[in-house]
Amino acid sequence: VCPFCREPNPTAGPEYLCQLQARCLKNDPYAFLLMGEFHRNGNFELAKDDLKALDYLIRSVELGSGEACAKIGMCYTEGTGVSVDEERGALFFRVGALRGEIMARHNIGCSEYYDLGNHEFGIRHWKI
Repeated sequence: VCPFCREPNPTAGPEYLCQLQARCLKNDPYAFLLMGEFHRNGNFELAKDDLKALDYLIRSVELGSGEACAKIGMCYTEGTGVSVDEERGALFFRVGALRGEIMARHNIGCSEYYDLGNHEFGIRHWKI
């Protein structure tokens, strides 16, 4: 049962997408995050569209999602839908870490330890 609308959980993909779109209309950051992931991966018969996925993820960040910050950071470091920009990716990782996202903190630690050679800082980020 959906905790928001008390409707039974959808059994098919189109029903689930309708439910997520309804949550997006109510500015649910997690719904925007999921819609971004579905567009990025092409789930539920959606066309794979990196720019649309990035739009959904940016909206989720604007609503306060730390997980979306980490995913956008990965898009920038991997070049998925955008050109590769390590600095911008690191910025999104820092914002995600400040919002409490564990994977963003882990990615900062990896960058410090492996890419920049700051072993102390990398280990410190992993300990947090």
